[in-house]
Parts: sequence; C-alpha cells; structure tokens
Amino acid sequence: MVLLNSLEVKRELWGDNKGKFKSTVIFDNKTTSISMVLPPDVSDKLLQFCVGVLCEATDEAAAEFKKNLMESVATPILLKDKTVSVKEVAALVKDAY
Repeated sequence: MVLLNSLEVKRELWGDNKGKFKSTVIFDNKTTSISMVLPPDVSDKLLQFCVGVLCEATDEAAAEFKKNLMESVATPILLKDKTVSVKEVAALVKDAY
C-alpha cells in the first residue's frame, strides 16, 4: 500500500515561476519513497482543491483552542508566589493593549 507522506505547496520567490505555486508530494510504502515536483498549473488546481479542507481544519482548531481557553479561565496560575486566575491575566493583557 502506498501512503501520502507529505505534501508541500510553496509560492516561488524567484525565477520563471516567481509568484506561482510549486508543490512537492512524497508517497511511501514499506520499501520505497517516491517524490514528485508538480508544476505551477497543477499546484494551483491542487491548492484550490485543498482550500476548503484547510479552512475547515483551521476552524476546528480555532474552536478547540477557544474551548480550551474558556475552560482554563477558572484554572489558577502561579506567578512569583502569587496565585492569579487566567481571567485576571487576560484582563491585564487586554488593558495593556
């Protein structure tokens, strides 16, 4: 069975393809690794295909982070021999900005 090991999409910073995306895809099985560099036109299509999935994953990660942060508001933090809540620290940070 061949599995996707990695997928990297980068914007070219110089050369003939400056400003365009280039992708590198690596597949592995138990004995072999195959690496391919995809040209800009294929990379653009690949990125368009991935955008929805990436946005969904980002939204899920943000929701999980927010949930964890809200749950930790009641958790005390020890700062230089003084215990303060995360809520107090958040208020201090908010006031500073």
